[in-house]
Amino acid sequence: MVGAARPWQNAARLAAAPLLLAGVVWLAGPAAVLDAVRRADGAWLLAGLASSLVFNVLSALRWRHLVQWLGHEVSAHWALAVNFRAMALGSVLPGATVGGDLLRAWHLRGHGCPGAAAGMSVVLDRLSGLWMLWALAAAGLAAGAAAPGLQPFQRALGLPAGTSLAPLGLGALGAVLGLPLALMTTWRASGRGGGLAALLRRPRPLQAYAWQALASLGAQAFSVASFACAARAFGIGVPMELIAITAAPIFLTASLPISFGGWGTRELATVAAWSALGVAAPQATSASLAFGGYALVQAVLGLMAVPQADRRAGTT
Repeated sequence: MVGAARPWQNAARLAAAPLLLAGVVWLAGPAAVLDAVRRADGAWLLAGLASSLVFNVLSALRWRHLVQWLGHEVSAHWALAVNFRAMALGSVLPGATVGGDLLRAWHLRGHGCPGAAAGMSVVLDRLSGLWMLWALAAAGLAAGAAAPGLQPFQRALGLPAGTSLAPLGLGALGAVLGLPLALMTTWRASGRGGGLAALLRRPRPLQAYAWQALASLGAQAFSVASFACAARAFGIGVPMELIAITAAPIFLTASLPISFGGWGTRELATVAAWSALGVAAPQATSASLAFGGYALVQAVLGLMAVPQADRRAGTT
């Protein structure tokens, strides 16, 4: 009976994603969303697309560096081609980013990288991006300490109105950046941590972490900037600091493997987060749809041929 129920469960899950997106648009008002789309500022939309493109290029190069540190050589061209192909797949298939990550690991194995290292590379790369997104949120909390839109966060934390959140933001930023470093140092010294401890015995793990942190911060800064440009295109004047704070939970929700490329979950999270900042649901929905559309526009780059010349480049 359990096995017979699985096809129905899978079908329900697949149907839930477009229904969720349709539900968000319906609650926001289809006519209002269409009106917002007609009034959108094309220059801001193009700026958001350019920022999204830079984000994807930096993400591919970050992954390439991680793969190299794990002992396998791939060219920048190869990493870009595979990353865009994975991004295109993840933007339209069920499972959000999971499908794209599996494709990256599959391509890397086909390139000659051992399966464990290939899988570890996409897991660490995904964690690196999400972890540094929270670092940006903490930085936004510190930088936007005087922003009037922070009252919802103050209420959520049980703090009196007007309380500065700069110390909290700086403390959170230090914790986000320092916790992985502390864990790495402890695991390497103790020899524990299983497969992760073995990775930490590779050359220069701390330098590799520092490079990954900087690359992830840079990449996610462009991702948040892309989101902010999409917001500006629809007349949303939320300060960049607050965009950075809300981007972390919104992007995390969109990455959950319960939708098609984050569609529906991203829009629902955007409306929920930005409504606390006074943003109307039609504008929030339209901005989120535009942000998701950036991936669809760039999906054509997924047709880029994966180079064959450097296959079996070797693993050290």
